[in-house]
Amino acid sequence: MKEVLPVAETINATTIQNHLYELASAQEQEVGEEQWMYDCGSINQPQALPRPERTMVVGIDGGYVRAWKDKKSIFEVIAGKSIPAEKPAKCFAFVGSYDLKSKRRFYNHLVSQRMQPHQQLEFFSDGADNLRNLQTYLNAESTHILDWFHITMKLTVLHQCALGLIKVDEKRGKAFQHLLTRIKWNLWHGNAVRAIEHCYDLDFYLTDHLEDEGQKKKYDKIKPFQTYVTDFDKYIINNQNFIVNYAQRYNYGEVISTSFVESTVNYVIAKRFSKKQSMQWTKKGAHLLLQVRTKVLNNEWEDIFRKIYPDFRSIKSVKDPDVIQEAA
Repeated sequence: MKEVLPVAETINATTIQNHLYELASAQEQEVGEEQWMYDCGSINQPQALPRPERTMVVGIDGGYVRAWKDKKSIFEVIAGKSIPAEKPAKCFAFVGSYDLKSKRRFYNHLVSQRMQPHQQLEFFSDGADNLRNLQTYLNAESTHILDWFHITMKLTVLHQCALGLIKVDEKRGKAFQHLLTRIKWNLWHGNAVRAIEHCYDLDFYLTDHLEDEGQKKKYDKIKPFQTYVTDFDKYIINNQNFIVNYAQRYNYGEVISTSFVESTVNYVIAKRFSKKQSMQWTKKGAHLLLQVRTKVLNNEWEDIFRKIYPDFRSIKSVKDPDVIQEAA
């Protein structure tokens, strides 16, 4: 706690909570007004700007915490990490269903890492609409990429279902399994159109199995199987414009998934939020604490605190990750 607040002696926990709440609330007033588009200006502006840095990679994902009113109820926390080529990475988080300035907050975060209007950005997400909308109209040079990790997760579920189908209908099950292999290969090489064609073939084999009354009764999970296939079809079709040549990127050592964000989500939304010993939260309370937590993890909280209290301890940059983790 001493890394976050000027605590020199034992203080009532409620007092600390109130002070932290006041500081976090004050920071919210500095976010700025929300806009639906931030990438604006003259078309000649990039020519007047200095040469931009190399590509900045940004990953966004979501996690869930327990609601205050009902322990069985949960709400989503959006978290992510931005990694410039030549600067330290930073994380961010907020409660999307509470924050009315989420896009402005995200834009401010990118600007804090010196994002330029003509700098190339790569946004990675699982394709959810709320995450995709958050990324749009922030930078004209941005590329939006569907996370490979989430694609493989969905394919793994279908593969497990196919193994069950093989036990009762070997011919159709193996044909289905072969199609999944072809779909994965085409997606891996960025051929979304061909992958979608194979997805339609998946529907054909399932329909053919359902029309076979003798085989239909042998596999009692055919209905959920059909739902998984339909959902996967929609997922690939809706995100086909964001599927890239993952094989090529992998060979060049470029990012293909949000695995670096998964660890950030687990780190930011720690055990007091959603893991063991998890607490129940109001959306506002969780949102405000997340702002403080990310500022501490980004090594920015002391500077914010010093603006309010200029006589706070001498300027010191905490570089030890263990110290930062303890403070967070």
